[in-house]
Amino acid sequence: MDRTVGAFRIRYHGGEIPLTDGDFVIGRSQSCQLLLDDPRVSRYHAVIRVREGFLHLDDLGSREGVLLNGAFVKSPTPIAPGDRIRIGDHEMILVWRSGPEKVTRTDLQPVSGSPADDSDLSTAPSRLLFDLAESALGARNIEESEWIVGKILAEIHYRISSEQPVQPGTIDFASRACVRVAELTGKMNWLDGLFEIHRIARSVLPGKLIDAIEPLVAGSRYREAGPLVAYVRTLREGAADMDAEETTLLGRLERLAASAQQR
Repeated sequence: MDRTVGAFRIRYHGGEIPLTDGDFVIGRSQSCQLLLDDPRVSRYHAVIRVREGFLHLDDLGSREGVLLNGAFVKSPTPIAPGDRIRIGDHEMILVWRSGPEKVTRTDLQPVSGSPADDSDLSTAPSRLLFDLAESALGARNIEESEWIVGKILAEIHYRISSEQPVQPGTIDFASRACVRVAELTGKMNWLDGLFEIHRIARSVLPGKLIDAIEPLVAGSRYREAGPLVAYVRTLREGAADMDAEETTLLGRLERLAASAQQR
């Protein structure tokens, strides 16, 4: 049966299978969307549920279990491009690709490189995660927001730490998302993640972001000043190369860190 390829696909054994809204069942039964001919695999082993751009992976009561990035899936768990699913000896990777085309359910379209080579996921997943984060934050879906924004932070941290390029606007978006999640949840550790990203990037927070952070840090809920102090200390090391605006912003951050330390 022909279907239009969605943005999400499962990469398996050198090919890609499209995911569209609905349930994508993995198992040993001929009725499964992905058939794994393996006695260790249950007839209906796992399911990926796609609903309006959000994906969840669930174990359908299998004998051997389902691993997501090395951890057993115990309940419906959100997944995003780059995540690895393992069932027995079979590993699949969730990927994102754009561009409509037609394939049949049984076609596995060849792709370049090894199935485990996810180097081509460097840009598109980030853009997709931004869209998902905006949707989750707009809907005030706390669980989805925390998971997606955490995924974005981890990607940025990895790229900066490994000296890989980061797309323009990525850090700014992630920073604003962290503030929004902190506001929604009351969990101030999201600000710590924001400070750490800017610390390793050695970038000064823009004034509007400091405006949003100040009332959160000034409140009694922000009790661990360590990440903020470490961030300000790193900025101070490069203060000689700052322009007048950056110097002013650094001063605001230093006062914020000082007030946080006094509590």
